[in-house]
Amino acid sequence: MEYPGGNAEGKKQFQTLEDRAKKNLYDDEFLLLLIEYQRMYPQSEHFDIFYARYAAFHGNYRVALEHAEKARRKRMVNFEVWKLLIECYTALGQIEKAMIFQGYCCKFYGRAVKAVMPKGKLQECLDNLTLSMNCGNYAPFCEKRMYFWKMSLRERNGIWGGEYLPLPQDQNGYSYWIGAYNELSIRGGRGMLLEDAKKLEHFFQAAGGDFVFDIMRSKSRKEWVVKPGKAPMILPIAATEQAQNVRFRAEGLEDEVRLGQWEYNFFRMDRETRVSSASEAPLVFGRPIPLGHSKRRRRIVLHILLDALNWNMLKEQASLYMPHTMEFFSKGVIFRQHFSVGEYTYPSLPTIETGMYPHHSQIFNERAAVQLAPEYITLSERMKDLGYYCAYVMGGGHGIYNETTRGYDRLLVNSYDLPAYVGVDRVIRQLEGLSECDQFLLLHVMEAHPWSIRKFPVCFETQVKTSLQEALSKEREGLASVYLPNSSVYQEANRQGMRRIDRNLKHLFDFIRERYDEDEYVVQLYSDHGSPIYDDAPGILSDGQTWSAYMVRGAGVPKRGMVEELTSAVDIYPVLGKLAGFPVGEWVDGNLPAVFGGTERDHVISYSMFPGQTYKLCIRTKVHEFYLESTEPVNEDGTVDLSGAELSVHTRDGSRRPVTEPAVMDRFLELVKGYTKSFNHEGRQWRSMIESRPEWYGKEKKF
Repeated sequence: MEYPGGNAEGKKQFQTLEDRAKKNLYDDEFLLLLIEYQRMYPQSEHFDIFYARYAAFHGNYRVALEHAEKARRKRMVNFEVWKLLIECYTALGQIEKAMIFQGYCCKFYGRAVKAVMPKGKLQECLDNLTLSMNCGNYAPFCEKRMYFWKMSLRERNGIWGGEYLPLPQDQNGYSYWIGAYNELSIRGGRGMLLEDAKKLEHFFQAAGGDFVFDIMRSKSRKEWVVKPGKAPMILPIAATEQAQNVRFRAEGLEDEVRLGQWEYNFFRMDRETRVSSASEAPLVFGRPIPLGHSKRRRRIVLHILLDALNWNMLKEQASLYMPHTMEFFSKGVIFRQHFSVGEYTYPSLPTIETGMYPHHSQIFNERAAVQLAPEYITLSERMKDLGYYCAYVMGGGHGIYNETTRGYDRLLVNSYDLPAYVGVDRVIRQLEGLSECDQFLLLHVMEAHPWSIRKFPVCFETQVKTSLQEALSKEREGLASVYLPNSSVYQEANRQGMRRIDRNLKHLFDFIRERYDEDEYVVQLYSDHGSPIYDDAPGILSDGQTWSAYMVRGAGVPKRGMVEELTSAVDIYPVLGKLAGFPVGEWVDGNLPAVFGGTERDHVISYSMFPGQTYKLCIRTKVHEFYLESTEPVNEDGTVDLSGAELSVHTRDGSRRPVTEPAVMDRFLELVKGYTKSFNHEGRQWRSMIESRPEWYGKEKKF
């Protein structure tokens, strides 16, 4: 069966508007056609794009900008929107903002960067251009670090280091500054390495050898008078030059200390203190950490993300591979029927942190460093508003450029090597060190994540137990983890990873139970997606790839153990809202499960919106599994024509019996229509995009 085609009249109307716009026929007839088009497609960004063009043609760039920005909220990655924003910001003299969209157009569509950069805004223009020419993940690495050399614009691989990311400040004026993580090594040693690494292109190519960056909300100044108030506060300070002396003056105290460049140190302040640089160089002050506990908060709220944990396999063998984890959460809730929305980390982490589907948040394209709209409040921002100190104690930097982790005060990130023993130690030290304040922590562990052995070594235990034939696998170079085969080497590495995770998490769980009462903490453990390495018939949306772990224990959590209720990754947000006591905005797509006092879900959706590949959607109920795959590729902006998409329905009882009853199919088709109406363009697509991707839209498509 095929998905029905779109509205032919709507496609004709769009083409008419596009033709008139190309001829600059922006008259009353154009407006009448546009109003009728908006009535037909109220969710589409097309109205705002066309109206912005109309306003710009008539010289009203402020109105044009207003509508161009409205269109951008709906379609963050879009050639037509970007061209409009370049024109509007340039006309209004905001060249530094225009550079953001110049970068996007250059990266995605090969459009040359053309701009006169004022000397006073040169660095800001270069930074904005760098960010938009970059990928959306793996902060603080840069695919293209832009700079001037001999009066020409150049690019190279690079990183941000010892500087601020060109992202919006928080409401108190703090920005993310990039330092080197160093607690126990020689003072200044890591900062020196980071300074040298900025000059090396191969540092980017080697993912920094998993160098750990210390990214913190900060401000720069030569002097700061700290006034703690009734309770002490912790002040993070980093030097901006080697062996920089920092002076402290307070009642009964006058002294100084030498700090290492680009490394944060933490100082406890219990009285008014003047802190200043002894040289002309400024200091970097992290946002102060106020100490104190509130009865309205829990002492700790801990989120544990176990990347690529295969719950489809584990749910039947958990007592064998992760017994300590299962024992801990048996005193809470373990969801057996939990599914990720996305198939890999880049769209999945924002889904969890925002409670929104990727097509709603517009964070789905890993090649585009676009930012989450400010009106969507993230989990960490909610917890920050409640008074928690928020720290991402270990992670891969996936949510920094897109700002889905923007509420965290501190982020300790490196690209791949994220073992449980390191993360557990950091969590415990964090809890002990800041025991006087309430904390919201995120720990991201990647130890069970399978990677192609052509690029990544497997763990020692697996290497020595793997046959030479398996170790010399001829698997395709650069094979993505979502396509890995059902192979004993990957399965063994995965099982070893789960055992190590469980062994180290036991230490953390024991610490929590010994130090805190049940009503003083909340722990949520989940995976962002699964892996296909146990599937007989692997697929992007297979049970192995999308059936995920989700467990909760602590204050307000009923002691139910295993439950069969369907849940989705978007539900983690409303669950924390219920347990922590913050409001869940109407933009959130998640549902509060019945076990927490909400309503049981009827279905869950998982989908792959990967540009250049076909769109794939899976809707699961407890009884049925519906599958859709488009015939056309997904565009860079996330739109796709679903006309003629292949459809099927099977049972979920293990037999995968095909289901052909019209009533069942009709019910799923109504759901598909609702979920896809904002991005199913039904042939209403910009010619400029089609012309820019001949390899996608030619006769021989290569997905």
